Amino acid sequence: MRLEDIREVHSMRPFKPFALRLADGRRLEVLHSEFLAYAPGTRVVHFIHPDGRFERADVMLIVSIDELRGRGGNGRQRRKAF
Repeated sequence: MRLEDIREVHSMRPFKPFALRLADGRRLEVLHSEFLAYAPGTRVVHFIHPDGRFERADVMLIVSIDELRGRGGNGRQRRKAF
C-alpha cells in the first residue's frame, strides 16, 4: 500500500469511516478522521483507538482499505428509517 492511497481516503470530505486491513489479519477501524495520523515522507501511520490506546503500522503491511458501510461520519451505525 502507498501512503498516498491512505491519504486520499482519509482526506475525503465528507469523511467516510474505513478500515485498514493489515497483513497479520488485524483490522483498524478509522471511525473519525482524527483517529489516524501520519507524517509526509514516512511509512508509518499512527492509529488511535476510541479508548485512547494507539498503535503504529507500517504502510507496507497494510493490504487493503475497506469501506465501513452503514456508518455515518461520526462512526455510529446508522439506523434505517421505516
